Amino acid sequence: MKKSLYISALALMLAGTMFTGCSEFLDGSEQNRSNIDESNLTPTQRRNQAFSELREIFNGKSSGLMNLYVMGTDIYVNQSNEATGTEFYSYSLTPSQDDVKSLYKQFYGVLDNANAAITNDNGAVDCDARFIRGLCYYNLTQQFGAVPFVTSPVTTADRYFPRESVEKIYKYVIDDLKGVYEKGNIPATSHDGHCSKASVAALIAKLALAAGWDTEVTPVNYAEKGEYTYSYGGDENDYFVVARDYATKAINDAGGESALVDTYENKWSPNNEGNTEELFSIQYDRGTASNVLTEGNGWAGLFCGYYGNENAGYKWGSHLNNPNKKMLSLYTIGDQRFDATFMTTIYSYDTSIANWYEAGYYAYYNDNANKTQLAIKYRFLPPYATYDDMKTDFENHRSQYQKGEARIVRVGDKVTYYNCNSSMTDFPAEGNLGTDDYYTDEPTYSGYLKTLNGSLTGMMCKKWDDPQAQQTRQEMQNFRDVVILSLSDIILVPAEAKMMLGESYLSDINLIRKRSGAEEIQSLTDYNPSYSHSFTLRDIDIILDERALELFGEPTRWEDLRRTKQLALYYNEFSNYSLDSKLGTGANIKWYRPIPNYEISNNTGISSEDQNPGY
Repeated sequence: MKKSLYISALALMLAGTMFTGCSEFLDGSEQNRSNIDESNLTPTQRRNQAFSELREIFNGKSSGLMNLYVMGTDIYVNQSNEATGTEFYSYSLTPSQDDVKSLYKQFYGVLDNANAAITNDNGAVDCDARFIRGLCYYNLTQQFGAVPFVTSPVTTADRYFPRESVEKIYKYVIDDLKGVYEKGNIPATSHDGHCSKASVAALIAKLALAAGWDTEVTPVNYAEKGEYTYSYGGDENDYFVVARDYATKAINDAGGESALVDTYENKWSPNNEGNTEELFSIQYDRGTASNVLTEGNGWAGLFCGYYGNENAGYKWGSHLNNPNKKMLSLYTIGDQRFDATFMTTIYSYDTSIANWYEAGYYAYYNDNANKTQLAIKYRFLPPYATYDDMKTDFENHRSQYQKGEARIVRVGDKVTYYNCNSSMTDFPAEGNLGTDDYYTDEPTYSGYLKTLNGSLTGMMCKKWDDPQAQQTRQEMQNFRDVVILSLSDIILVPAEAKMMLGESYLSDINLIRKRSGAEEIQSLTDYNPSYSHSFTLRDIDIILDERALELFGEPTRWEDLRRTKQLALYYNEFSNYSLDSKLGTGANIKWYRPIPNYEISNNTGISSEDQNPGY
């Protein structure tokens, strides 16, 4: 059982009974936020409450706030024709949007508790609190840009909180976290949800990387073509130098390159949580939950298709954020991340078997099941698979395909498929295979994958699967920890920083690719991805493509594109929703989310003139 102070009964009590919210200081609501005098709460209690509220932000309920981290980018597409996410994909967000307001407000609630827990004694509670504060400001600056900057708990009814420049926020937070790293009484690494030297250094590296792009890089023509200017002048305090050096510290504190888990599949195995690649995670523990159907998180279904109900042996999927054509095109021969990211073999469900871990979707995780004898319902093959590959796959699993109605699908720009049945003896000739588009591109694009004979073509992302989930359609019964900082992510940070500094960076990229089994990249001129593009490939494209492969299904893509000035270019080039785009042009490109209306109305330090461009 995972042990963590902030998911203790005390923390849950604080979350459930003591507070009515911790961001009223921003919207002018009643200042007495609890039925207990907050001045009597200890720093430990306030730290625990901050952790508890982080869980609410990152719990992935009904996609919710996580839409802000992934939608409107270049690698995701909705599976079904439904309205959820349309405002994020088309950039029709408004300052009154509930998810925008919730993300903004909840982070300030966490901040208030973190500020109240800071004791400046470099102890474990103090370090946790300052780390949480840094994490909050990292997220707020990536989503909203300049925001009110508060470094102490709010104890008065004063509502004057002007926006502060990202330059000042980055500098203060990075310097503060450097103090935590150098003087804090914390371990080199930790897997119980508390900060460590590795996680603090990793956060500094990500903050510095963003600061470099935001304060030292100049977009050209507002970067609608992904163009920018930057020149390294040799200053050791340059943010890209800081990002490179602190990412290296984080890697070394985590155990060095050898801390990479042997395979990408094992990195994400539900039986291998808290492995050496986890630098910081939001913790969930089934053993401490009073209701295991509602107190977990919704990540298992966030990046998934949908195949049927739980009575047919399938897990719940949100229909949202499937890989689009560009994402699929990134997978190359030998790259194990395709099979490690997606559930490429789904077994048929036998209603005579009461335990759905023995048949159906979750049978994949049951090492005691004789999976070679189970009927296969769906088999997904990568875009580079040939007809001979499909035929070989059929021959290798002939008896399993013959047990029922199975579908073999090769995904990609065009979908190639065949529906098997019990009377089938040989794989059909190539000309007899079915073909269809992966999704429709007709305007006005509504954003959904095509159906094949009434069945959807989308794959299930399995990174967050929890095999202990009960056979019921309950979204919040996943108790996998939500990894926020991981080693492979941080290994790609110095690659990006080195690229900006004019240093060799491909060794970092190839370290990640070697673990995945992908062919190493020798030079930019040799890089030849299969997706179509109208621009000349650059080094930044190699890095962002690798981040897509490594971090699909994690809350990183939107900030990656915003940070590197590629959001407008990539969105217009690759997003299926750009036909209905409201992203804007020139000075009105929506590089950030809107400052919520409630904040402008109730914070005397902000007026409508402070709104982000495009809104």
